Amino acid sequence: IARQEGDEAGGRKVWEEFLDDHPDHMLASSVRRTLLDLDRKAGKGEQVVQRLNADLEKDKKPMPEDLILFELGSTLEQLGRREEAHDAFQPVGDEYPASACRNKAMERLRELGPRAGVG
Repeated sequence: IARQEGDEAGGRKVWEEFLDDHPDHMLASSVRRTLLDLDRKAGKGEQVVQRLNADLEKDKKPMPEDLILFELGSTLEQLGRREEAHDAFQPVGDEYPASACRNKAMERLRELGPRAGVG
């Protein structure tokens, strides 16, 4: 509601508090993805890439690995880093056949071309 009323900072605060209180809630991944999207829209793509790469290194990941890779690929693509985006999307298509992001990742791979940079 806060975000719809133009108070993105207020909305962000509510979402961050939710994650602090309920990090393993079934909606936590969705909230994390929303926060990542806000950061990308705010021009913080490089920070998002750093955060997602750090998340991949954690034993207890804050989101399923396929979602982290998909978000990483999306962010890298937005930053114009096509080859790195390709490398992030590839395992989603190859290693996670049941992923909700698989079809989108495969679409992005086709758009990026073989080993990116092409097209």
